[in-house]
Amino acid sequence: MTAPTRSISITATKPPMQVLNPAQPAISINGVAQPAQWGTGRWDVPRDEPVVIRVGSFSGSMHCGMVEYVLQPDAPGDIEYKAPAVLDRPGAIGVRGTVTHGGNNILVPIYIIGGLAIGATVLIGGVVVLFAFL
Repeated sequence: MTAPTRSISITATKPPMQVLNPAQPAISINGVAQPAQWGTGRWDVPRDEPVVIRVGSFSGSMHCGMVEYVLQPDAPGDIEYKAPAVLDRPGAIGVRGTVTHGGNNILVPIYIIGGLAIGATVLIGGVVVLFAFL
């Protein structure tokens, strides 16, 4: 006789600015790797025992944003994972609607400093070219 099961959904969400995180999601349920893509997937899990869900991202051989969630038998089965905006941060996992992206605050200074560096490079390059023709 097979154990009773229930269906759960796991929604894997990319960070708002995917520029710094070109990874794909990785999901394991009770230590067994599951096929996953960004978006929502459904799985059958045991109804009467806790289930360990690990979710993260991988890019090539690099794993990042790994988090673990223990789903209790009486807990809601709508789980949400949000990948971190920056690869060295952990992701966030929990019941749908209670999870926020991690690492977004660090993107603002990165983009400001990067923009200033590009602007300075263009300005200095323009000055060098100008003086080359004088």
